[in-house]
Amino acid sequence: MEPGSQEWPTGRSGDRDSIGDPSWVRKYNEPRVVSECPSSSRVFNMQHGDLETWTGHRILVVLEGVLATVVPVVETHRWRSDKVTGWNLIWHDIPLKRIVYMVGHFDVTFEIITFLPQEVADLAAEWLNDIPIPYSAIESVDYRQFCSRLKFRQDIQQILDSDPDRMNNYGQLGKQVVMGGDF
Repeated sequence: MEPGSQEWPTGRSGDRDSIGDPSWVRKYNEPRVVSECPSSSRVFNMQHGDLETWTGHRILVVLEGVLATVVPVVETHRWRSDKVTGWNLIWHDIPLKRIVYMVGHFDVTFEIITFLPQEVADLAAEWLNDIPIPYSAIESVDYRQFCSRLKFRQDIQQILDSDPDRMNNYGQLGKQVVMGGDF
């Protein structure tokens, strides 16, 4: 069947004579508006080699629990309070392999967030840059500010976290993952 040469059957019945009114049958070569932006720009389906613009899915992954177990290095003194002098990151292989697979096979980008200090994010970024783990950003955020600003971020597909107490504030975007498990 030549594209644009005839109208496609609607599937109401099997015979060609009972297609019905041709005015409601969409022709193959007519562009169809998918969504209309407020600025009156239009996005069309892919027609005859034209490219459609879209944004890929963005998934936020919480570093502590999902990708790694974060252990603080604490310096203890007899008369003074304990002081955190560094951080040890124990990485989980399965979620890291899943990120590499999903970025390679699907149109998805991963952002890594942590609710710990910026030192942890810098340490994780240094390690992830040494091995080829594709991620778009890594940042340290305050948990309360993150949850309050979450309702304004419409581009997020889901948030992967392993802490059940934090999951209550993510709404429908939250997906609980077993610590170090596959998602």
